[in-house]
Amino acid sequence: MNVRNSKSAKSSKLTDWLVYRLGGARAAYLGLVKAPDLETAQAIAYEEFEVPPAERRRIIVQEMRHA
Repeated sequence: MNVRNSKSAKSSKLTDWLVYRLGGARAAYLGLVKAPDLETAQAIAYEEFEVPPAERRRIIVQEMRHA
């Protein structure tokens, strides 16, 4: 499982974010990133999973809910 921390977020509380790529009938799970907010999580996911700009609309980042 891929986990990456944002350099600017080290002083903030980090949240786990699930990353999926939409395509066809199902979404494919890409991995997990840690970030303080959605925008940072998206930026980390694009870099970590090498998502080109043209494909970024297919990426879904969702906060992981812990039970």
